[in-house]
Amino acid sequence: MLYEIFERVLALEASGRKIIKMNVGEPPEDIHPEILECMVKAIRDGKVKYTSSKGMVKLRRELAAIHGVDEDNIVITPGSKWGIYASIRVILRNNDGNVMVFAPFWPAYSLMVTDIGKYLKVVDLKFSGNNWILDFNRLTENIGNVKLLILNSPNNPTSTMIKYDELKKLVKLLDEFNITAISDEAYIDLSFIEAKSLIDLTSECIVVRSFSKLFSMTGLRIGYVIASKEVASAIANYNSATITCVPEFIQEAALKALELRNEIAKYMVDKYRVRAEIAYKILTEAGFKVAKPEAGFYIFPKINIDSNAFFLKLLESEGIAVTPGSAFGNFNDFIRISLTVDNQFLTNSLNRLVRCYEYFK
Repeated sequence: MLYEIFERVLALEASGRKIIKMNVGEPPEDIHPEILECMVKAIRDGKVKYTSSKGMVKLRRELAAIHGVDEDNIVITPGSKWGIYASIRVILRNNDGNVMVFAPFWPAYSLMVTDIGKYLKVVDLKFSGNNWILDFNRLTENIGNVKLLILNSPNNPTSTMIKYDELKKLVKLLDEFNITAISDEAYIDLSFIEAKSLIDLTSECIVVRSFSKLFSMTGLRIGYVIASKEVASAIANYNSATITCVPEFIQEAALKALELRNEIAKYMVDKYRVRAEIAYKILTEAGFKVAKPEAGFYIFPKINIDSNAFFLKLLESEGIAVTPGSAFGNFNDFIRISLTVDNQFLTNSLNRLVRCYEYFK
């Protein structure tokens, strides 16, 4: 559904309609000029040849130092999406087990799992007291024949994190049932509060990270996987058999991005924290139930009406695009709002959304 919405909005824009796109999970900020200059220089210097399917040694070495692992635990991938997909294939290639995910969840997970002929077990988080809570009873009831869990914290679409105590309990449960976890941490560098990576609690996991969100490098397609040497080597072999390698000039840009990481992170986190506070204030004062964002650039309010119908009404009457909650599982009474417009646009757009909602009711 996400992709159908995206295409619908693009078609409206192509027809001449001005659309405020609060449906897209992409930061609008430009790539930092030093990153761009580094990439252009790399192209001019001829860094356009094949490189290792694992990724450049100097990039893997820098990432290994950041995460406290060995460079052979790192493999560079064309975006974190590919890292997740390759990890699923590697773990389940000789395994008849299935995959579990907590909902609401990014719909690409479902596409990946079904593409390799596996079944996706969906366990809904509980929305209670404006918080998203992991229901361990529901989890254990559905754990049969599960060999792989995809964990997404900070979460898309809720922008909340699994609490540390829940994470510790989850790690023990996964160990008990011999389940491998893939931790999708695409938004962890945009955290407003202290964030724990799954790798902080156990080395028996696969962590997937992205350069897309923090560094506004979405179109360059680069991410990386942290895993055991055996799994990292298997993913590198899968890279070799399919995409060959991530282009060297893009890896050079990623290396420059890591040099600027602290500067860019402060700028981005400060900006999106303010936007999250603006959105949370407007929506809660309007009476919506919503969890306060803890990271990233989404907010996921409960609207108590059909989200598909509201999406269409808002798009047609106000020219504002959001994403129906039904795109993320059994959450048709929620909507995802991307906080990827400037503060003035955000305030104006959310006030218009509230007015449209009052009319719609």
